[in-house]
Amino acid sequence: MLERGRKEGKVPYRFWEVIERWAVAKNLVFENERQLKQFAWFVSQKIRKEGTALYRSGQRNDIFDTPFSDFENRLSQRISNLFTTELTNLINIF
Repeated sequence: MLERGRKEGKVPYRFWEVIERWAVAKNLVFENERQLKQFAWFVSQKIRKEGTALYRSGQRNDIFDTPFSDFENRLSQRISNLFTTELTNLINIF
């Protein structure tokens, strides 16, 4: 869901509370608590009716595949270097 967005339709119970927590975590500023609650409610309704902009655009945020692949490559390189060093040390001992 994070990579592709959310399609329109049924949303979790009290979804507006999830949007409120998200807005607070993102440090969005509101004049008062009422504005925060209104914002969260309207956003939750828009997502319920239309889905997220990311979903509607048909695009994808690559938040998992590339970072995971980069980590895998770095880890593989470090393990390879470690084995090379260890083998070189063993050869030099004998």
